[in-house]
Amino acid sequence: MGYSPPLRDIQFVMHELLNASNVFSEMPHFSDVAAPLIDQISEEIGRFAVDVLAPLNKVGNQSGCRLGQGEAKTPPGISEAYKSYCDSGWHGLTVHKFVL
Repeated sequence: MGYSPPLRDIQFVMHELLNASNVFSEMPHFSDVAAPLIDQISEEIGRFAVDVLAPLNKVGNQSGCRLGQGEAKTPPGISEAYKSYCDSGWHGLTVHKFVL
């Protein structure tokens, strides 16, 4: 069995513990972020983790990172996964401090 993101746990933390929708509603640039969008983002990054990142675990464990000629070499597929991460726009999401 492969990786399955704990979406219900993530949603519980975001909605029940952090009250993220209300926190975002008080931020001028994020006031339109509501629970459905938070859930959609969680589901999409979960799919990215399952489809792109999880398959790299085995090759990463087998080959590991290497240092050669002053350069770090990552396992096969890592560079492509990072490019896909950036091309999909995930690197553009920002993290904000939540006040409980």
